[in-house]
Amino acid sequence: MISRHPHAFDLALATVLTCGAFGLHQMTAARIPTPPLTTADLLGAVPAFLAIAGRRRRPRAVLLTVTAGLVGHYSATQHGHPLLVLAIGIVAYTVAAETDRRTTLLLAAGCGTAVYVGNAVAHAHPVSLQSLPTLTFISWLAPTAVSKAARQR
Repeated sequence: MISRHPHAFDLALATVLTCGAFGLHQMTAARIPTPPLTTADLLGAVPAFLAIAGRRRRPRAVLLTVTAGLVGHYSATQHGHPLLVLAIGIVAYTVAAETDRRTTLLLAAGCGTAVYVGNAVAHAHPVSLQSLPTLTFISWLAPTAVSKAARQR
């Protein structure tokens, strides 16, 4: 199914992940008092959905766009959007599978650095507990992308 209809699979994956994230938020809100969804949360889900759904058409452009969306979300809300982080991981995997190692390494390092700098500027402190997930993201993104690209060649 995936090999015959990859775009349909991407659309279904984006739908499941987006609806699952909002459903999980609603289930959590029923048990634990959580803040309601804001406009920024909803606006963060749109680029994530589009990135996952369109990742096979222009993966490098989608990776740069979703990275810019996450950095913009950091500056607007002071925290990252989980769907955007997930979308970056999925699109980075697609980029690694379809491009050469050098391009993959440069894109992964550049996007990871942009996310880290955006997070540091949003929190006005380069090393904080809020930047720890971003540093972890950078530490697994580049090796994953490079190793995947190396296995494809």
